[in-house]
Amino acid sequence: MNEDRALFIFRLPHENKIHALEGNMDTNLTPLDISKGLQFVISAFDHSDKVFAASDVIEIDFDKLKKEKTELFFSSNKYHCDSFESYTKKVNAATQILDEADETNYLNNFSKVVLARCDQKALTAQFNVYDFFEKVCDTYPSAFCYLVSSKSTGTWLGATPELLLQSEKQILQTVALASTLPADDLNKWGDKEIIEQHLVELYIENAIKNAGIPAYEKSERQNLLSGKLKHLITYYKISQNTADLFIPLLKELNPTSAVCGINKRRAKDFIDQHENLLRNFYSGYLGLINWKETKRLYVNLRCMELQAGKAYLFAGAGIVKNSIAENEWHETERKLLVLGSLF
Repeated sequence: MNEDRALFIFRLPHENKIHALEGNMDTNLTPLDISKGLQFVISAFDHSDKVFAASDVIEIDFDKLKKEKTELFFSSNKYHCDSFESYTKKVNAATQILDEADETNYLNNFSKVVLARCDQKALTAQFNVYDFFEKVCDTYPSAFCYLVSSKSTGTWLGATPELLLQSEKQILQTVALASTLPADDLNKWGDKEIIEQHLVELYIENAIKNAGIPAYEKSERQNLLSGKLKHLITYYKISQNTADLFIPLLKELNPTSAVCGINKRRAKDFIDQHENLLRNFYSGYLGLINWKETKRLYVNLRCMELQAGKAYLFAGAGIVKNSIAENEWHETERKLLVLGSLF
C-alpha cells in the first residue's frame, strides 16, 4: 500500500460480507466536505470540525489482503491508562459538582459527563489483525465492525453498537443510546441508568430542533443487546428531503451527550481538565458516505488503536449525580472486554 493510500475494511450490522476499500486520505476537510462522491471518513473526538476522508475509493478483495498480509500503518501515540484509584477519584470529583437532572433546565445544568480511560494489551508475534477482525465480526453480528489504517490516522479497529446518523431513501435516522449492564442481568434498569439515557434523548431532540427539523418519529425506549452487554436505546426517524439536513444535523449531534455530557460545553471543559487521556478517534465518528446511495456514520465506540506489538483499548462511562465510582469502573471494564476478551 502506497504511503498516501488508506485502507478501510468494514462489515455492516446484520450482514455477512466483509468489504475492503482503498482510497487517497485527505486530512484537511470539514464536515461540509464529506458529501461529495464515495468516501469513508473518520473524525476525532477533540477535533469534530476536522474530518479525515478518503476519496478516489475503489473496492478491493478482503481475502487477497488477508492472504498477502497487507502492511498496515502504526502510529507511536502515547496514552495514559488510569488505575482503579485514579479513575474513581475523577468520578468522585465529577459527582461532587454535577447538578441534579432537571428536565426543565437540562441544557443549562451540568448533569452528566462521560469519563473515558484506556487499557494496554501486549500483542504476541503470532497476532494476525485480519484473523482478529473476522473474529470480531463473528462475535458481534449487530455491530458496525471496521478496521481503518493510514499514515495519518494509524490503525484503528472497532465494533460499535451506536449509529450517529444515517441517510437512506430520503429518511434520516439517529438514536439515543446510553446506559450499560451485563446482558444476563435480570434486574430492572435503575434510576441512574434511566436518567442517563433520558438525558441523551433530550439532547438528541434538541439537536433535531436546532437543525431546523420540525417533526420526527420517536420509538419507545428499548433494550439493545450487544454481545455480553445491553443498553437502553430510543430510535428517531425523520421523513423529509434529507439532502440539506444531513450535515446540519451531524454538526448538532456530534459529539453526543452519550460520549461527552450535558451541558456540552461544561462537560467538555471537565473532560479537558480532568480526564488526562488523548481520546484521539475514540468517541469521534466514522463511516461511509454515498455507499450504495446511503450515508452511514457511527460513534466510534468499543474500539482500539493497534500499534507495533501492542493495542490500546478505550471505554467510557456516563457519570451523573448519583453515580457510584466503583460501579462506573466496572462498567468500563465490561466495555473493554468487548474486544479485550477476543485476544
